[in-house]
Amino acid sequence: MSMQTDYREQVNRMCEQTELPDGKEMLEMAKTYAAAGGAPMPRRKIRMLRKGIVIAAACATAAGLTAIGAGAAGYGPLAEWFREKYQDDTTADLIDQGYLYAINQSFTDGIYRADLIAVSGDLENPKLIIDLYIDDPEIAAANETVNLGVYTLGVYQYENELDQYAWADGTGYRDPEIPNLYHASVQGAPVWMSHGEECVIDITAIYRNEPDGTPVIDRTHMETRLTIPAGELADTDCLYYGVEDNMVLPYNGVDYLLTCAQFSAYQTEISFRLHMDEFMANAPEDAQEDTNLFKDTALNDALVLIVDGTAYSCNPDCCYIWWDTEEDDAAYGYVTALFPQIDYASAQNVALLAGDASLTLKGDPDTAAAYDTTISSNDETDSAAESAESTEDQTGGHASDAMTYAYHTPLYFVKEDHAVLHFGDIDYQLTHVFFLDTGTEIGLCYDADSDEGTVMRDALTLIIDGEAYSCNPDTCYTAFETEEQSVTGKRGYVNLIFPAFSFDAAGSVVLSVGDASYTLK
Repeated sequence: MSMQTDYREQVNRMCEQTELPDGKEMLEMAKTYAAAGGAPMPRRKIRMLRKGIVIAAACATAAGLTAIGAGAAGYGPLAEWFREKYQDDTTADLIDQGYLYAINQSFTDGIYRADLIAVSGDLENPKLIIDLYIDDPEIAAANETVNLGVYTLGVYQYENELDQYAWADGTGYRDPEIPNLYHASVQGAPVWMSHGEECVIDITAIYRNEPDGTPVIDRTHMETRLTIPAGELADTDCLYYGVEDNMVLPYNGVDYLLTCAQFSAYQTEISFRLHMDEFMANAPEDAQEDTNLFKDTALNDALVLIVDGTAYSCNPDCCYIWWDTEEDDAAYGYVTALFPQIDYASAQNVALLAGDASLTLKGDPDTAAAYDTTISSNDETDSAAESAESTEDQTGGHASDAMTYAYHTPLYFVKEDHAVLHFGDIDYQLTHVFFLDTGTEIGLCYDADSDEGTVMRDALTLIIDGEAYSCNPDTCYTAFETEEQSVTGKRGYVNLIFPAFSFDAAGSVVLSVGDASYTLK
């Protein structure tokens, strides 16, 4: 089949509507999905395209720093693309070191063509590198960026349990020279991609705008199956602990049982199991975030990772406990703390501290006890202040730092998140936040008898570390559907573009309109 075929003539434009899972189901899928990405929140219109066709069947047998098929199409040096477009120096460095498994497999589905170029990253963070072509010039012209939804699952899970899993998503940036080509990176699920087993990769959704600005999701099916050989991804140091290891960190009336410590090239993840009766007896009233989700603020503020005398506070917005009362181990919850990346292999001493308690992960236990004595000599207020100062040193947190763009995974919201801004007499439901180098895209929807989107567009502000920013009126748009046009009744949509910034570097991020506000961070 010629790559120049006009796929616009092949796509069925009368595509059926489909429903995606509600918020609770999304949370359940997110729990079981091993990758970092969450379940995508659908934008208003979802269209099912016909079954995709794999047009280049065989994976490349060569591995490592082989020639990448898309290089001639304008992709350029992969490492530099990650540094410049994704602000992802880690993956760029891994590519430079030779951790790049070339695949070069092509697919087509309707107006879309895709090339699965390669996989990079480490064993806990496999990164799919995908080129997407939009063979409709009007649609391509309307989209500076697109988002891809991709399943990366085991064969059995894909064929028998697909409804239990969410896809991961990643942003595709337009090539500077080829207007219908987008380069994307999507995080894969390590449990299936990193252990030498056959896995399924399916590009299942394309988030983009129509030429008139209407946001849509095209459901696609561009699937392949492959096995990533051992040694193609960078190693990750993982420590696993059972109950018999007695790695317990007591803090704030809760015995946190250490189950896993992962030291990857990207970050450090420390996972605990805890008895929920102990947590609930000491938790504040506002700890519950959702049906199965609880915020452990006490642990988040107190937990410190010590590596050869250097203290690291955990990510200021992590330590969310997952508690599923319908599971066999319903008495227990699970929580993961995130820290900056460290070099575990070269470290001499690694310890965890919380208040007066300590756990030694590597090295001399007496060394960890000495650190514990130093930190516990301060009262709780001083300890929390030091933790905040340490976090600010690591991530920036000042407006000047935050307004320097850095990529962040998109945020999606469902009805159960209660991400609502009440303005006038209307409740505006936040649907998504995309962090792009060209601007920060914020989407809202609402139910009303008339188009009220312009009022919200002109009033909403994005407050970053105390500084208020208005949307760019030239790039913002609204849409309204009548009962005849929509299966859900009258529905309006607002899509706003604010300045680009670094979500990770910002100390606080708030949406504000009138007397209403919603805190993103």
